[in-house]
Amino acid sequence: MGKKQYIQELIAYGLGDPTHKDLKSLRSEIYNGSDRSCAIVFGSFVEISLIRFLKTKTRPSTHEDIFDYRGPLGTFSSKIRMAYSLNFIGPKTHSDLDKIRHLRNTFAHSRLPLKFKTPVVKRVCDLLYYPDIEDVYVPFDFLDKVGRNRLKAATDKTNPRTRFIITCYEMSGRMLEARGEGLSTTGANFP
Repeated sequence: MGKKQYIQELIAYGLGDPTHKDLKSLRSEIYNGSDRSCAIVFGSFVEISLIRFLKTKTRPSTHEDIFDYRGPLGTFSSKIRMAYSLNFIGPKTHSDLDKIRHLRNTFAHSRLPLKFKTPVVKRVCDLLYYPDIEDVYVPFDFLDKVGRNRLKAATDKTNPRTRFIITCYEMSGRMLEARGEGLSTTGANFP
């Protein structure tokens, strides 16, 4: 039996792309909201970017079957493993994607209070690779939209929340470029 219409509409809405009108509100929510909302929303952005990237490498006629939650690429973990096994991403990107997945899932499902400065979360963020790449910077959009009370932490690449945002922002951008411009999917794009 199929999903009820209202559930299908809810799922479609959740998977939709934000319009320009939505972006201001969305940016404020993710940059100035709780650590939990930041981890969940940014982690989801990365997963959606990975889906879109993988869709450029697969037959469109198979997308519904393989990316469905019951399909072979239905989980974030399976998408990461497939991208790595097909040599679309290198070991450092694979490792950072896996960290993002674990952070997102922990923030989404934990019944304990969590912050990026919680020691177990901070340890994971300290090990993210992307913020330490020489030409990777704190996103201007983040600095432009973050509240004054968070500006100092936002400019600090050692701050765990900032490290997480940099990694998510950089990975999503690289995936967007690679799928839109046909760039190489190995080497410098995805170490």
